Amino acid sequence: MRAQEGLQRVTTIAPDAPTADPVSLLETGRSTSRTIRNIVAAVLVTASFLIALIPLVWILATVIIKGGGLILHADWWTHSQRGITSFTGGGGAYLYGTHTLPDELNLPPAESKDPNKRPPVRYRLEQCYPTKPTSRRLRAGILGQVWRNPGFWVVPAVLYLVIGTTVSRAYPFLGGDRWWVASIPALLLAIVLAVAVWLGLDAFTGLSSRRYPARRRLVGGLHTLAHLVLIVATAFGVELGTASAGWPSPWPSVAMPVVEGLVGALLGPLVVALYLLLADRFGPAVNTDELFSAQAIQDYKCFLRLRIAADGTLTVFPVKIEKAVRWRFAPEAGPHGDRRWFRPTDGVEPVAELIEPPIVVTKRPVGRLAAD
Repeated sequence: MRAQEGLQRVTTIAPDAPTADPVSLLETGRSTSRTIRNIVAAVLVTASFLIALIPLVWILATVIIKGGGLILHADWWTHSQRGITSFTGGGGAYLYGTHTLPDELNLPPAESKDPNKRPPVRYRLEQCYPTKPTSRRLRAGILGQVWRNPGFWVVPAVLYLVIGTTVSRAYPFLGGDRWWVASIPALLLAIVLAVAVWLGLDAFTGLSSRRYPARRRLVGGLHTLAHLVLIVATAFGVELGTASAGWPSPWPSVAMPVVEGLVGALLGPLVVALYLLLADRFGPAVNTDELFSAQAIQDYKCFLRLRIAADGTLTVFPVKIEKAVRWRFAPEAGPHGDRRWFRPTDGVEPVAELIEPPIVVTKRPVGRLAAD
């Protein structure tokens, strides 16, 4: 009896074998899908925050580095600031290429919807500065100047780091025999990041999505493909190199983001520079603004000086300064009573020359003006 009673107690206490619950299996599938979405959302939010933070930090650092000395100088607070910019040259912040200017232009354009527009008048380009051959020659300077703009190497470094690390997680055996074995969640995340980059570079082209939809997608897609090829090649090289060197875990995982970030900072700007050169040749004014702004060319300044005579005759003087002058802050008095706050760094004053002979516009009779 005791043996049977003990057997009954043991049998009663022992739990039943677990059975598969369809509801729990469904919840597990949902939790996996939700986890993937959470990872994708977290990566996108973090990447967006880092990308948005880059220009803010760069602007703050530039203001502090370049403007801190001026503000901390005693003369900034004790002297009048009148005339600080009265001696600076004309022109914009940087040079814009002239080789894309049309030789002829009809104004108002035929596509204008102004109900009061007049019949179009054809205008012919007579002169531009710098000349079109000079503008085309200056394009090649992007290959050596693109690293001057922090945005052109910081952004690729961050993107290469994030996408390269994701690709290495998606294909953990990329450098081995089973390179095709993939982790589906990481692969989906890599695809999402690649599409996000493509959309960003698609908008970077500056082409109208209505007028040039196919050209915009093609140019943006080729630019994205060039970066992705370099990212995957770097990931493959790191995986193959660490495996050949026999590095134990976790050093391959540590080396991947470091190498991807360095490649993005060093070679990423070169890919952008080559893209800008080719895009400018691909179509009219495709990233021409970025091609020249990235070089920050301060030379080839130009502006107009106007003189109105007593009889109403207008004379226009097109003026150029081929070599821009670098200025220095000089609050102390200069020779011959020079009280300018900014003077040329090397002591050589800017040289102004005429681009072409002055243009004279005579006054039109009042009766004719009214008739027009």
